[in-house]
Amino acid sequence: MRYGLYQIHFDDGQMSVSRYISNSLAQDDLELHVPVLKNLYDIYYRVEAQVTEAHIRDENFPDADVLQEEILHFFYNNLDPALTAEVMGITEIGPELTVAVFNKSLVRQENVLHLSVPKAVNVFKQRHVEYLCNSLIEDLGRAQAEGDSEAEGKILLTLSQLSQVRAILSKELNRM
Repeated sequence: MRYGLYQIHFDDGQMSVSRYISNSLAQDDLELHVPVLKNLYDIYYRVEAQVTEAHIRDENFPDADVLQEEILHFFYNNLDPALTAEVMGITEIGPELTVAVFNKSLVRQENVLHLSVPKAVNVFKQRHVEYLCNSLIEDLGRAQAEGDSEAEGKILLTLSQLSQVRAILSKELNRM
């Protein structure tokens, strides 16, 4: 929400945070299952496109900070209080100790987007794989109850493949 239009710099180029997230999810055919977050995701991309389109012909095209503020302004001043509350919860920054301590202790988030955004996407992927595994385990129970050995075999094969994906994601995230 806060950094959607900021650029992530990779060895082979750069891409906005929002495009990275969108492309990563689309590449793996993943989607959000929580209705509130799915709605927020869809609205964010519509608003981002509108804000960007509104300034595309400006002689002095605004930087990411200005455009991102316009997007947040839309959400903070939205007529749907539930949407506004959700965005406030996601974008809220905790209390500052002092400006000096705050500035010394934190690395600017823009400087670590190339690390934090891919990791966040991988965490989402890992949770999605867990969701799929749980669904398949329920399906396996039904197949066993119905005595459908063909379905059991397919489900077990898929669970095995998802287990490999989960292991790869765990390794990338340095998790057991």
